[in-house]
Amino acid sequence: MSDKSQDFGYSWINSSRSSSPSISFKENCSDCNKNKTLELILGKLELQNSLIKQHFSVSNKDLQKEKNLEELKNKIMQEKILALTEKVNDQQIMLQQMQLKFNDDKTEKDNEIHQPIKKLMSHLAYGYRISFNITLSPIN
Repeated sequence: MSDKSQDFGYSWINSSRSSSPSISFKENCSDCNKNKTLELILGKLELQNSLIKQHFSVSNKDLQKEKNLEELKNKIMQEKILALTEKVNDQQIMLQQMQLKFNDDKTEKDNEIHQPIKKLMSHLAYGYRISFNITLSPIN
């Protein structure tokens, strides 16, 4: 077994050892102090480790909450976008229907206007002569 006194830097331990009970007691006492010191250091490290784990656990929980909140916000925004898209599509359909109705009404009006002209043109084409007598009279 190697001399453990060099590991801890206690110079008084390096003194010559004898078999006297007082020296043996000092060695045992020194070993006890070393063990207690190591136990205290180990306890402190375990406490620090526990605190670090707790800190990261809390941090991870906070991050998870933030992530869940962001996902919820994104989902709500996607639903709003979808609703607006559907509304725009519905309005486009209504606009197309209005344009079709306008075109149909315009075609119908055009036909009403052009029908007499077409009849007149067809009569002229068949050799009918139409004369218009217009008399202008002064207004009294």
